[in-house]
Amino acid sequence: MKIRNYVFCQQENPDWCVPASLQTVLKSRGIEIGQNEIAENFPENPDGFCFNLEFLENFLGKISPKLKCSFYSPHKYVENYKDCDIFLRDAEGDVLAAYDAKFHQREKNGRMGNNHLSIVLDYNFSSSLIRLVDAAIPLPILVQHMNSKINKDYGFYLIS
Repeated sequence: MKIRNYVFCQQENPDWCVPASLQTVLKSRGIEIGQNEIAENFPENPDGFCFNLEFLENFLGKISPKLKCSFYSPHKYVENYKDCDIFLRDAEGDVLAAYDAKFHQREKNGRMGNNHLSIVLDYNFSSSLIRLVDAAIPLPILVQHMNSKINKDYGFYLIS
């Protein structure tokens, strides 16, 4: 995985991890867009926004037809993390992680965060430590919190 340098965009509203993450990724690619415009492309839910491959594809298609995306579920074909290691090591582009963040987010506004989207900054293959914008987590723990039984859209999204 090639390390990318990002200028991080702060969430303009609580639970706006989707608009902030996508704004950061697009800004790194020279595309200026506001979080409100991004938010209009993803339905809201009690935890923020609905985020999945279909919504992401539709949004990116409007912004730039050159941008492509794909989804990688760490639970689809593996019972261990070797395939996930290989995916992260070989990924070319921007990698986003969608997961249940209750295990590392502090309580905010009287409740814990739930569905969360973060940018993968880098991955250390030898130590299995994945560094996200807001946390550094051993890959096996992150993958446990990408439980498809809780949310089928948890996993890694690659924008290329």
